[in-house]
Amino acid sequence: MASSVDNYIRLTVDAIEEHLDLGDASRKRLEEDLRSEVLDRFPETAESSVTLAKISELLGSPKDWATDFVENADFPPARLSRNYINCMSDRTLFGLPLVHIACGTKNDTPQVAKGIIAVGDTAIGLFAMGRWAIGLFSIGGFSLGLFSIGGFSLGLLFSLGGFSAGALAVGGFALGFLAWGGCAIGYYAIGGCAIGHTLVGGFVYGFEGVGGVEYVRETLDKSHWLRKLNLFLTARLGWIIPAIVCVSWIVPALVSLLTVCWVKKKTWNASQQHVGKRRIP
Repeated sequence: MASSVDNYIRLTVDAIEEHLDLGDASRKRLEEDLRSEVLDRFPETAESSVTLAKISELLGSPKDWATDFVENADFPPARLSRNYINCMSDRTLFGLPLVHIACGTKNDTPQVAKGIIAVGDTAIGLFAMGRWAIGLFSIGGFSLGLFSIGGFSLGLLFSLGGFSAGALAVGGFALGFLAWGGCAIGYYAIGGCAIGHTLVGGFVYGFEGVGGVEYVRETLDKSHWLRKLNLFLTARLGWIIPAIVCVSWIVPALVSLLTVCWVKKKTWNASQQHVGKRRIP
């Protein structure tokens, strides 16, 4: 069972970690140094009968001790940790920060961004962007949402990606109720290779369709809306493709740029208030 001194030291170091980025080795060394200092200055705290409240009366609260340590400790000038970024806005909505940005790992624990607007390696939010993105509107390497854009994209209503699956799916490989892509599989499908029920494409395989190579039971009537949609899309590829590029590349790039600027401003303000993350070598 941990003694009151051990609990006090643990709470103190936890409070210090709110200001400093401690690695495992630095944390262990700091705990040993603080324990030695406490026992040297107040030997009576080693007694098993001494409570945490009594130690706090002698030394001050763990939070006060941590604040004093951070402000007066002699270590190299502050610098941002390169291991992780974890910034969030003060404003909240539905109990979540309006903006949360989290990247990298802290003490071998991956950081997860959770907010109305979430950006990070793993992002969960109303608007999510990251390597792994889950949200109502999501953009990422692996993206899951109501409206989804990504390398591997799963969208309940709309999906755009290299591999895309959703009610309306657009991509290199598109799978959906209505699919449009290089290889499109769906009840309604338009693509270089189209497989499904009602089809338009170069190679079509299904119940009814029209294409360069047809394996269908019935030829699709010229007045069918899918053929009209194909003509509409084909005639407007000149601006549809740039629009897709804009949504899938330029928008994420702009969000990333704004994110970097916001994080720099946030960490600068934090360092001015002595609450920025600092790295102990």
